[in-house]
Amino acid sequence: MPALERPAIHTHFTGWKMDPDDDSSVCWQMTLIDKGPVDPMDGAAHRFAFTCQDLTPPGTGGIIYAQEATCIGQPPPALVLVLVCRALIVKEPMLPSSFKLSAAFTPYADILTPLLSAIPEPFTYIIMKPEVARVLGLQSTALAEKAKEAGNRAYAQNDRAKAVAAYRTAEVMLVQVLALGHGRAELAHARRLRAVSLANCAAAYMLDGPDQDAGKALREAQEAEREDAGYIKGYLRQMRAYVALGDVAQARCALERARKWARGTDVNAIADALAALRG
Repeated sequence: MPALERPAIHTHFTGWKMDPDDDSSVCWQMTLIDKGPVDPMDGAAHRFAFTCQDLTPPGTGGIIYAQEATCIGQPPPALVLVLVCRALIVKEPMLPSSFKLSAAFTPYADILTPLLSAIPEPFTYIIMKPEVARVLGLQSTALAEKAKEAGNRAYAQNDRAKAVAAYRTAEVMLVQVLALGHGRAELAHARRLRAVSLANCAAAYMLDGPDQDAGKALREAQEAEREDAGYIKGYLRQMRAYVALGDVAQARCALERARKWARGTDVNAIADALAALRG
């Protein structure tokens, strides 16, 4: 990825403006999320997701910029600087009036501050303090855990609608936790919990009954794999959905992807599932 000289970045924003036809405050939020190791056998290289989201109603939730990078250790400052700049110019020549960066950008404050401070008013920015992110993350994670347990109870009672609603509530809360960007251990836990919630939601869609929906189950399970490739049930849920859709070949592919992540009892679970497909 080409490097950008800092002076060039500064002068690039000279004369930029907010949208003259928009009287509301335009707020963007940028997050940096560690998505976990690329290879389960070598945890040195991690995938990092850089995402910029428009939080301005009615467009709340819209992703306007996304980029993934593979790095050994933390992303280098030069890369972070370039990607933040690219996010800001995605709607050239308009800028947000408020730009929020997650706590994951705190180690890069020294290199980001000259860039962000050079942008003309009324542009403002803030990098969330790690201590604030930690408190908010713990609160949201606890609520997500409760929602997941509510989903489990509904699933045990074969109540598809309540189970799906509860798992989705948990999943949305965990997206917010990940956006806070605080603590590698906390983020790893949130990724796993979100993958569990997604896989459980897939299982709920596959409950027997007239409203069974293998297509929705497959999408949930695929997202579980994207969130946490090491969570084996995400692959098993995909297998079941593919079989229901009549695509045994893709069911087998899902299990083959799971094999490189399987450890302990998961190894036997994958072997049994592959044997069932062959039989």
